[in-house]
Amino acid sequence: MHQPFLLTILALALLAPPARAAVTTIVQAGQAFSETDITVHANDHVKFLNQDDVNHNILVQTGDDDDNARDMGVQPPGGAVDVLFDKTGKFLVRCHIHPSMKLAVTVQ
Repeated sequence: MHQPFLLTILALALLAPPARAAVTTIVQAGQAFSETDITVHANDHVKFLNQDDVNHNILVQTGDDDDNARDMGVQPPGGAVDVLFDKTGKFLVRCHIHPSMKLAVTVQ
């Protein structure tokens, strides 16, 4: 192959847009998450849709550590909350109002 051809291919590869973050949707219904365990990649988003007739409150924590939890606030019926997982690791997502609602998230 000719060197200019290789340089053109390399330049095009460098100019390619970065991969877009994926969005995983989790539904809240019957005071439960639609999944109990998911795996996503760093910088992916998880969208929580409240299809219940009661408020929920998304709380994201590392392991069982409440001290490092991110509280996403009250989510009314019909509401949605988008959570960015920008670091690798294992996280526990639960509803602060309904503690039995739990979702394990592994971020690769």
